[in-house]
Amino acid sequence: MNNSGRYLRWLTYVAVIAVFTVLALATIGKAAILVYQHLV
Repeated sequence: MNNSGRYLRWLTYVAVIAVFTVLALATIGKAAILVYQHLV
């Protein structure tokens, strides 16, 4: 029971980190596209 709980907690951490990474990359990509359009 303890191992399964630890695994679920680890899985939750990985999911949260993945979501934050995707959001950060999307924000940076959108900002980069805007800057690129202004430069061009």
